[in-house]
Amino acid sequence: MMKNAKNTAFSLALSLAILPLGACAVMKDKKDGDDTGKEPSTSSLLPFSIVFDTKGNPFVQDEKGRLISPEQVKFPIKDVKEIENLHAISVMGVIGSHYYIVIIGGNAYKIMLPH
Repeated sequence: MMKNAKNTAFSLALSLAILPLGACAVMKDKKDGDDTGKEPSTSSLLPFSIVFDTKGNPFVQDEKGRLISPEQVKFPIKDVKEIENLHAISVMGVIGSHYYIVIIGGNAYKIMLPH
């Protein structure tokens, strides 16, 4: 029961960490197709990354690997014109295996851990 609560809390924390700042706006239609299969250019990457410790807790790092403390957002956000995009991410640790399952935008990926 405690592990389920911890996993739920982890999923909620991760979801809050990646929400774009714009809940009051209208979602913009993507006109140039889906780019999820293409490797992005360096200039199109955001200047931060979300990493996980060995217990699955998320942390945000800047481009040089320094930890960034995310600020919790309270909704509704009023200083935003429109939502540019929204990506839901779930991370699942699996007992008895040596990988994590990451679900991004409805697609599940297996990420093997180094031995």
